[in-house]
Amino acid sequence: MFELNKVGKNTYYIENPVKIGVYDLGMGEVCLIDSGNDTRAAKKISAVIEENGWRIKTIINTHSHADH
Repeated sequence: MFELNKVGKNTYYIENPVKIGVYDLGMGEVCLIDSGNDTRAAKKISAVIEENGWRIKTIINTHSHADH
């Protein structure tokens, strides 16, 4: 779990109980599509992003959860 999978030229997802989209904006910046469902997931997602030398520029949440 929390494995980065490439599905297009600039498009990835992080395997998680709820999949997290990652779009490479270039110049070391990415956009997250959704943000996981708890703080534990957020820390692991952040680690995956950092391991790939990226920085999160923006997050697009497609729906809401009670905790975020």
